[in-house]
Amino acid sequence: MSDNKPQSIHDMANYIFSEAVKRANDDKFDEAVGVYNNIIDLAHAVPVAYSQRGRCHWEMRRWYEAKKDFEESVRLDPTNNDYAWTLGLINLQLNRFKEGWEGYERRWGSKVFKSPRISTNRKQWKPGTSAKKVLVWCEQGLGDQIIYASLLPELKKHVEEVTVMVDARLALPLSRAMPTIKFIHHDARVKLSDHDSHLPIASLGSHFIHSLADIKNKAAREYLRADPIRAQSILKSLKVSRERIFGLSWASTANVIGKHKSCALKDLEPILQWGKQHNIKFLSLQYGIPQEEMAAYPEILFPKDLDMFFDIDGVCAAISLCERVISVSNVNVHMAGAMGKPVHLLDANKLWYWHNRIGADNLWYPSVKVYPRENMLAPWTKPVERVLEDLKGNKETKTPTFVFFHVGDDIFQPQKMVSSIRASNPDAKIIMCTDDTTPDVLGVDRKHVAPADRSRLMISRLAGFTTLGLEEPAIYLDTDMLVQDEIDPVAILGDKDAVFCRREFGRDWNIATEINGINISEYEGKTLDQVYPFVACASVTRDAKPWAKMLELLSMLDSKFHIWYGDQEAIKLYATMNPEGTAGMGESVYGCLPEMINPETPPKIIHFKGSERKKLFEAA
Repeated sequence: MSDNKPQSIHDMANYIFSEAVKRANDDKFDEAVGVYNNIIDLAHAVPVAYSQRGRCHWEMRRWYEAKKDFEESVRLDPTNNDYAWTLGLINLQLNRFKEGWEGYERRWGSKVFKSPRISTNRKQWKPGTSAKKVLVWCEQGLGDQIIYASLLPELKKHVEEVTVMVDARLALPLSRAMPTIKFIHHDARVKLSDHDSHLPIASLGSHFIHSLADIKNKAAREYLRADPIRAQSILKSLKVSRERIFGLSWASTANVIGKHKSCALKDLEPILQWGKQHNIKFLSLQYGIPQEEMAAYPEILFPKDLDMFFDIDGVCAAISLCERVISVSNVNVHMAGAMGKPVHLLDANKLWYWHNRIGADNLWYPSVKVYPRENMLAPWTKPVERVLEDLKGNKETKTPTFVFFHVGDDIFQPQKMVSSIRASNPDAKIIMCTDDTTPDVLGVDRKHVAPADRSRLMISRLAGFTTLGLEEPAIYLDTDMLVQDEIDPVAILGDKDAVFCRREFGRDWNIATEINGINISEYEGKTLDQVYPFVACASVTRDAKPWAKMLELLSMLDSKFHIWYGDQEAIKLYATMNPEGTAGMGESVYGCLPEMINPETPPKIIHFKGSERKKLFEAA
């Protein structure tokens, strides 16, 4: 054996682990996951293997797999602050704010968190304390300081005086917009005895943001303001019409994650070409531009005598001139969003706060529309195409409505389904019917909360759809489904009031009369097709009226159907009573079992019902 080969079992383990790390560092995340799987199979109690595998899943946008891995890391090593902090970030990304902030507050003990902490014996501020004068001190980068600064007006409601130590470059634009708050440079000499308490700026989130609604209700809007005189000076130097200027930036200089957030100017060529055709000027907001890259794009304007790194007040002035901004995730997006400028964000799925959104619109910055990549390694082609479609403004936009019902703490399944809808129908409206204790699901546009009896799921489900009261066509789905293609509920309905998924698989099988603890011996000897000709996994209705009728029908049936099979019973009865207003859509298209997929005619929706198929769903 050569000198660089492992000499013992211990050496072998280290060698395998180093190979996994190498693959991950080379962006070969799935290969790295495979190696970490082997390590975990050999030795289950290795927290670092779970954490490193979790990081790979996170990069590939498999957030729930990442969450499970970091939960296991924390379980095995509860004192490790790096694991706890990262798990906190993932929970914040998934809108699980209670668990998220708990983990996030452990950032100070993480070995990879580099922000310095002030030294003081003053207590840290919390809501309900008697403190009147609070010193807020900055941490992390400019983008983090900007986003958390949105909560400073909310803090001001609780105390008499707020002084904020902020990066010197941000003091002026923040002061203009928030005159009742005192901003001083981050390196200013401060007499701590002049303040009752202190608070790191990012900890504002843990005190005020406990739900998506809190972001909407408590985060300030347009709280960064440019110098209008400076803006006019920059405009004069550009010698172009103000109305047709788009801001542009395409790279992030952040350590480690910057390369994953960045794109090349070549990726943006479709937008640049369209702009040229419509007499639009693109103003570079990019810091650190390689000259060889810029030489090929003379149409991009550069503000003269503006240092994009040090002169942030000048960058704000330049952004104020722009009709809109097109950018990858960097500080320009934070500045433009905090100024209320429309932003098309090409997102690489990494930073948690871009995922606190309703549909595509970010909640922290409502003027920011998010165009995510499929994962960290996916090409920028699709997000750029979607930005271009929105800029053109002349596409026939289909905004299908999807509705689903889910109650319970485990939201892995609905989250995966919603993610598939967003990938295949990016402009869809997604509505979740639920109770008031079920966690939020990322990517949902609206959460309809209604009383739900978890012991009578069928009644609760139909009641949720009924009380939602939609007056528009929508498709209603089970959560064990993945949507693979565009869905058009209007086209599916045609002139019908309701279209149900027509059973195509196993129609001649004899029905089992004892399933899930429910006895339906009255159907002894009958086939699946005779008893349940429609599968309840996917239904399209013109409005809420069919659901109200089905709820009424179900309420009159034996109470066992309120627990299980009730939706199929109600659909069957409704279709029988309304043959002219009802039609079927094929199960092979709108609820295809994974083993029945025909590659030549792929389904629009795959249905993973049953325990064995659920395993395939988790791996999909």
